[in-house]
Amino acid sequence: MIVNLSFTEDSLVITEENDRKTFIPISSFIKTLSNPTVSGVLTGDITGKVSNIYDSTPVNAVAATLSTALTGDNNDMVFTAKNLGAIGNSVSITYVDPAGNNKSLSIVVTDLDIVVNLATGGAGAITTIASDIKTAIDADEYATALVSVANKADNDGTGLVTAMAEAALTGGVDGTEAAKGGIYFDATYLYLTILANTTAGQNWRRISLGSAY
Repeated sequence: MIVNLSFTEDSLVITEENDRKTFIPISSFIKTLSNPTVSGVLTGDITGKVSNIYDSTPVNAVAATLSTALTGDNNDMVFTAKNLGAIGNSVSITYVDPAGNNKSLSIVVTDLDIVVNLATGGAGAITTIASDIKTAIDADEYATALVSVANKADNDGTGLVTAMAEAALTGGVDGTEAAKGGIYFDATYLYLTILANTTAGQNWRRISLGSAY
């Protein structure tokens, strides 16, 4: 479906193929594009006409995450991929019990896989607490390039962890690619890119279409 986008003196006008028109006040259009978490200024003349608007729902990139669910208290953490998009779904975390006495905590990164070798005491019991893992990952240049680490809700990081089989981060979603000023629409919203958007971008903004004229 192709629609035309045009501007009157005070409104953005969306005209569908059946000549159904939706009017959006320019003030509302500009105000809605602003985002308090994103710096920047929208400038230029609001004139002319744009065609070939896509009838589709674009998305911003979403980071993959892993929320652990270990036995015990205050030992669960959330790992979030540093790279937005589906690529984060390829990152994995493993906690290894070294099965030996007086082992030191260490981090080993191979490609997108992070292995946490847990520390043990004189009797071979695990002595690593959750906050130790965060500290170790934050200090490792390769691991911290892949993920950020935070305590899971209602956890304070003071609990002893356990071994954990390899687990992949999930939920990463690629953003919809478009040049700056790209325009999409669906039954509810008009979408516009404030900057060029890549699969790792979050530059789509949206405004409600409101009711028919």
